[in-house]
Amino acid sequence: MKYLRIMVIVFASIFAVTSSVDAGVMKSLKKKVADIKGDKKKDSKEEKGKNKVAVPPKKSQNKYDYETNESGDRETDIKQILPPKSEYTHWITSGVFGPVDGSIGSILIVPYIVNNDGKVQLMLLMPKDSDHKYVKMMLGTVSFGKNAAQEVLSVFFDQADKDKERELFVLCSYQKGNDYFVETAVYNWTKNKFVREPKLEQKLKNLSPAINVRRALRAMEKNSKG
Repeated sequence: MKYLRIMVIVFASIFAVTSSVDAGVMKSLKKKVADIKGDKKKDSKEEKGKNKVAVPPKKSQNKYDYETNESGDRETDIKQILPPKSEYTHWITSGVFGPVDGSIGSILIVPYIVNNDGKVQLMLLMPKDSDHKYVKMMLGTVSFGKNAAQEVLSVFFDQADKDKERELFVLCSYQKGNDYFVETAVYNWTKNKFVREPKLEQKLKNLSPAINVRRALRAMEKNSKG
């Protein structure tokens, strides 16, 4: 009986130690598994971060409206960027004036009418870079008071003030009743846009052809110098 008790105590002790060891082993295994999962998540986040940084941002392409093409026809190509049902009222003229100094090209001046309404409108093609690309600038209808220009007689450039940039001159004609008039629209570059010069235009009223407008400008220039 004594030996039996001793054997029971021994087996109970062995079972308790074994259970404690197993519990410790399981706890250790669970911790290792948790650590491994945490490392994987961390590696996954770092990998995603690396991939995100490695992708270069998309560069925005420079926009332009017209590009010269040696094998194409300039008038046909430019007509594609005019409003629908547009027709030219004067040949396309190029020149250096306003904000353009000629270092990357000249401005193209495009007079046109829409839907045969007899009202002259102007579009400028401004050189964007030295690769013969242009962006358009719409100047709208050429009007003198309530009278819209019906025909463009001449497009030229000259100095009309004291700054270094030349101005754009558009000599036009229109009919009012039975009378025929000629006037010159003057566009001056001011900061970031072209503006009309009505006071100067009044001094040039009824002058034609363009050589007479130029003579009037030289006379005004001479008088301003005293």
